[in-house]
Amino acid sequence: MPYSLLIRNCGQLLTLTGGPTYRPLVGPDLASWLILENAFIACENGLIVALGPMAELDETQVTAQTQVLDARGGVVMPGLVECHTHLVFAGNRAQEFQRKLQGESYLDILASGAEF
Repeated sequence: MPYSLLIRNCGQLLTLTGGPTYRPLVGPDLASWLILENAFIACENGLIVALGPMAELDETQVTAQTQVLDARGGVVMPGLVECHTHLVFAGNRAQEFQRKLQGESYLDILASGAEF
């Protein structure tokens, strides 16, 4: 099936490798980066179906209907975004966020004195 989206000429393509696929990655799983140089990423209907070095791109899957984006040597990486916030809180919760990324539960963080 032809690619519906192709991002080509990624100077670096960062992917998280390993870890479970049935839940979000947390803790040590977040340290498993694979960095590909001069790479591509291809999708079909919103799902990633191929990625790798540009030399391995199957050009037969690129058609006139494929949306092609040229990364022009830029870095392409997952959108590691945590946009949840409470505007009434005027402090800094960076340490709590770091603990959550390392696998601690909200209950453990709360028990240590954090205020949500």
